[in-house]
Amino acid sequence: MMRKSNADVDRVNPRTRRVRKLILDTATEVLLEQGAFDVTVYRVAERADVARTTIYRHWPTRPASCSRRSTTSQRPTMRPRALAI
Repeated sequence: MMRKSNADVDRVNPRTRRVRKLILDTATEVLLEQGAFDVTVYRVAERADVARTTIYRHWPTRPASCSRRSTTSQRPTMRPRALAI
C-alpha cells in the first residue's frame, strides 16, 4: 500500500477536510468533557451529526483516529466545561 505524499494530502476535497475537522473536534470535546472511556464512535457520530460509517471511512480503527488527533493539533479547539456535581 502506498502512502500519500504531502502534495496528495493538500489536494483533499474541502468537504472531506471539513468533515474530518468536525469529527476530530467533536471527539476532542467528548474526551475533555467525559473522559477517554466515553469516547465512542456512536457518541461522536451522534454529536457531530454524521453517520458512523463516515467516521470508519476516515479512521478504520480507534488508534488511527487517536494518533491523527495528536498530530493535527497542539491544543483542543474548545475549553472543557465545568463538571456538574
